[in-house]
Formats: sequence, C-alpha cells, structure tokens
Amino acid sequence: MNPKKIFINAPRLLFIVAGLSGVVNAEDSTLNSVSKGQTTQTVQSGANGVTDVNSTAVQSNLTDTLVKKLSISNEQAQGGAGALFQLAKGKLDAGQFAELSNAVPEMDSLLSAAPKQPVAMDGSAEANNPYGNLAGLASAFKTLNLSPDRVDEFVPVVVDYVRAKSGALTADMLQSALYGGL
Repeated sequence: MNPKKIFINAPRLLFIVAGLSGVVNAEDSTLNSVSKGQTTQTVQSGANGVTDVNSTAVQSNLTDTLVKKLSISNEQAQGGAGALFQLAKGKLDAGQFAELSNAVPEMDSLLSAAPKQPVAMDGSAEANNPYGNLAGLASAFKTLNLSPDRVDEFVPVVVDYVRAKSGALTADMLQSALYGGL
C-alpha cells in the first residue's frame, strides 16, 4: 500500500497516512476530501499538534458508560458519580484531585449533579465533606432513587473509566480514596 499525503495549511506540517489522502484545513479542522472511497478521517488541531478525534468519539463519557453498564438514568449516573467524586475530593489533596479531574472532562458537572447533603454542625469531619462516609453516600443514593447497595456497583465502573483515561496510578489513587472513605 502506498502512503498518501495529507497537507496541513497552518502550521505547515506534512502527514503521511496509509490509504488516505486529502487536505486538512486547520481552521475548520476537517478533512476536505478523501479519494478512492476511503473512510473520512476527522482531525483536530490542538496544543500538542494534531490529534484524531474519531478515537475519542468512540469512547463515551463517564455518564454514558454508567448508564449503559448499570442500566440507570442520566440523572442517576451523574448524581451517583458526583457523590463519589465529592467523597474523593474530600479525601485527596488539591493536586491529586486536579489529576483526577483531568481524567474526567465532565468533572464540574458531575460534582454539581451530586445530591445536596446536609452539613453536620458538630465540627466533625462530615462538616467539611458530608459525603465522607458510607451514611453520606447512602443518603445521596437514596435521593437519586438508587439503593445504597448500588455504591458497590458504581465504584468499579468509575475506577475502570479513570484507569482507561488516565492510567493505573490515578485509578488506584481514586480507589484508595473511595474505599478508604467507606
């Protein structure tokens, strides 16, 4: 198979891709033409050069993953994941949580979707993080019309998602924060 050339208008980069030819316009980040009936390849220009966004389009976000694997609604997936991340946020330092957040692009919306929990007024650890124990998570899951037992179903799916996105170290850090807090 002879490699074909893809030309990038700006910056001037030449890519050789087997079996695919056309011109990539960096402004609209799409392939202008494809010859010989080949599959269209979408390319996005970014800070680290050009990346293939088709591969990320195939991978779903965490909410979609939870909905599919656990047969729950979007709201339940977002709220349950948000509650787990609220717990992790209270257990991890700021740098660790930032690393975790990089693995989950929708982190802010998930944290916002977590059911609001009453704050303890007695100066206990739960005053800082009402999700900081099993009772807090159980309460959050009940608010979402999920059995508290479903926490045990959420954790491996969330940890596996983070592992796929960011690697074993970040996933292990999350798992330790979640199970250390339960």
